[in-house]
Amino acid sequence: MQRKSTDKGPSFGEQFHTDSIYTKKPPRFTMLLSKLVPKKGKANTEFCSQYLAFKELPSPIKRKFKNIKGKYSSEGPISVTTKERVKEKGKKLKSLNLHIK
Repeated sequence: MQRKSTDKGPSFGEQFHTDSIYTKKPPRFTMLLSKLVPKKGKANTEFCSQYLAFKELPSPIKRKFKNIKGKYSSEGPISVTTKERVKEKGKKLKSLNLHIK
């Protein structure tokens, strides 16, 4: 993810989010690469298991979710895609696509 110098609001990663929720089989792990490391206590990455969170819910609450389907999208105003950055900068951006099998 890249931010423009004029971006003043929160970035996508600054709010609770889940990575790769749109895949049929979620990833077993994640890797983070920090270009700038904030001072201790100023930015924290936390991980949680949504499977465990659901498992621990009382049965009456679980039943409320039985037939609910979600739509996961990055269409909101907080999202900026590589395509938008290319259009903005007028040149192709370097990106890293890492596939681990």
